[in-house]
Amino acid sequence: MAMDLDEPFDVKAAAEKGEAALRRLRDTDPAFYLSPSADLAAAAREASKHLYSSLVPFSPAQPPLLSNLLAGPAFDVEQIWS
Repeated sequence: MAMDLDEPFDVKAAAEKGEAALRRLRDTDPAFYLSPSADLAAAAREASKHLYSSLVPFSPAQPPLLSNLLAGPAFDVEQIWS
């Protein structure tokens, strides 16, 4: 899902979505993490983006090195080991 740069970015909605993803990850039974899940992967990406964007204002490097976390749906976590 690509971000449309022409649409205004709703910070409050993004924060709520990120917090919901964090709650979902926290409340999920640990056994579900032992098998692949597209839903959990999407929630983890959303939670990671939320955490990153929450911490960017506290970064000593301004502007931040990355404006947003590069963890889209095409991100392959195994690629770093190749």
